[in-house]
Amino acid sequence: MLTQIHAQAKRYAADHKMSEPQLQAFVGALNGARSCVCITTSNFAHGRRPRELPNRYVLSNH
Repeated sequence: MLTQIHAQAKRYAADHKMSEPQLQAFVGALNGARSCVCITTSNFAHGRRPRELPNRYVLSNH
């Protein structure tokens, strides 16, 4: 059985943080996907994992 994974990568300058509304828009577009990965070259503006984000969704900043 194959699992579909949705991914999004954002290449931002170090001083441009990925905002919570941007992250919420990505998650909202997934329509209940089983898993997703969101990667940014910067960081997440909220500095923490949003409470409403399911544990099966992965955030990564590199």
